[in-house]
Amino acid sequence: RKMPSWEPIPGYTFLCQWFRDAQNSRDCSWNIITTVWETRGIKAFGGGGTNNMVIRVEHSGIREESKNFEKEINSIPNRVYKRQFTGQPYEFFASTVIISCWHKKLIGQTLIGQVQLGVMDIFLSPDHMIPMQWFPIVDPSGDLPSEPLGFLKLNCIINTLDEHGAVQRKAPDEVADWEIS
Repeated sequence: RKMPSWEPIPGYTFLCQWFRDAQNSRDCSWNIITTVWETRGIKAFGGGGTNNMVIRVEHSGIREESKNFEKEINSIPNRVYKRQFTGQPYEFFASTVIISCWHKKLIGQTLIGQVQLGVMDIFLSPDHMIPMQWFPIVDPSGDLPSEPLGFLKLNCIINTLDEHGAVQRKAPDEVADWEIS
């Protein structure tokens, strides 16, 4: 695969080249650590105004799901999802981490909504971390793609295998609901 000819974010080409030079053009490895702490106000798709909710974190086609939270619209899953990516920098930095909520039915699942975080955005944040905060979930293919269908309290950290990992400085329950960073 070739490096894209476009530069989605200023510095993208420089950052990719820096990693390629540092690794002598070999594949690089990164950890993506996503903590989903709490859900709130999730739109109900099931009977009784609740969901049989599953939280899924996905990156580059690899996904991991939570347990099924039965009859919930608010929950505290407190789940850490860890994914290691090995590949070329241009592929990694142009990718997205997708955190989604699903309503599980007897046969199949229905998307409630999702949050999409750009890997480059996370990596360029201080300590390569989006700190614990509330994110609205939306259905990008819905009639109103910007309408919040609930909220997820989460953080996401990216680090290389050669560097120490960033840590969330405050416990998730110490982050006020109104606090952005």
